[in-house]
Amino acid sequence: MTRISVVVVGIASTVIAIMVKSVYGLWFLCGDLVYVLLFPQLLTVIYFRKSNTYGALCGLIVGAILRMLAGDDVLGFLPVIEYPMYDAVNNKQMFPHKTMAMLISLFVIFVVSLLTDYLFRSKKLSPQADIFQCFSEQALEKSKQLEYKYKFAGCESPSMNGNNMKLNDFRTEELKSIE
Repeated sequence: MTRISVVVVGIASTVIAIMVKSVYGLWFLCGDLVYVLLFPQLLTVIYFRKSNTYGALCGLIVGAILRMLAGDDVLGFLPVIEYPMYDAVNNKQMFPHKTMAMLISLFVIFVVSLLTDYLFRSKKLSPQADIFQCFSEQALEKSKQLEYKYKFAGCESPSMNGNNMKLNDFRTEELKSIE
């Protein structure tokens, strides 16, 4: 699957690089895609504990669809969706459609992540339906170990068996024995 996606992304990147007439256009398009597609994912991974692959994938797909359907001057796509304040004479979206696509993508990540977390943890969906292995026993255990490790990283423990050992050192040794 990874090899296929590398080939698809490579072909798409080559086609885009050939279609765009200027380096500034590519740079602008890259910044635009980072804002609409990657920013919501970065935000949720850092600040939303229940974010998962299902939410991230759905948010990415919805954000990309909304962004492309709004049209793009650099790629020469005409808008399929004409948002309010659309300038039909110049084929320009005056509405902040990129921000709207980013916010909808963020919302989709929240909703789908919460929904899948609820469905898998309450056993309403079987573990066989977890195709990305986000809720397997191994993934949940590793997540707990990493959370514990980073939660107490660098904190001094009061006293462990008479030693004033850093809790981080203790957990690191314990994690090495698990692996």
